[in-house]
Amino acid sequence: MVKGYKDNENLKLIIVLISLSATVNFLENFVPFPIPVPGGKWGFSNAFVLYAIVNGGLGMGLLIAVGKSVIGAILSGRFFSLPFILGISGVSISTIVVYLVLMLTRGRVGYVGLSVLGAFVNNLIQLSILVFLLKNRFVLYQLPYFSILGTVSGTVNAFIAYEMGRRIP
Repeated sequence: MVKGYKDNENLKLIIVLISLSATVNFLENFVPFPIPVPGGKWGFSNAFVLYAIVNGGLGMGLLIAVGKSVIGAILSGRFFSLPFILGISGVSISTIVVYLVLMLTRGRVGYVGLSVLGAFVNNLIQLSILVFLLKNRFVLYQLPYFSILGTVSGTVNAFIAYEMGRRIP
């Protein structure tokens, strides 16, 4: 195989994953979220990030995470807003944590475990930033609710990422 061919295929895959993820990220603005939190979303766009981490590594995962966050925020008019800062911080740090767990366990943690962990870390980071900015630790009382919703969305994301892994050559 020609080296450039593989690089070109990876670039095309990254562009498609960012495009799909950013589109889902944008569309999530119109899906009702059970907890009335400004900027609260289900996080289904993170399925593409999970797929990228498992199949392409940390670099690809971070590209998809940051790309979808930036494009999704621009499309929704939230670029450099508090929800954008919270979102990009949460998804970036959770991407790194999920990758580290994947590497440290040598792949023994499955899609559901990785995805639910990513959702939990993402929510924890976002709430921690809010605690710091608002100087109010009571924001953390929302963590149990976000953990339950994160388990649901993390399980859905795991299924989507697993199926993508089976179907994308």
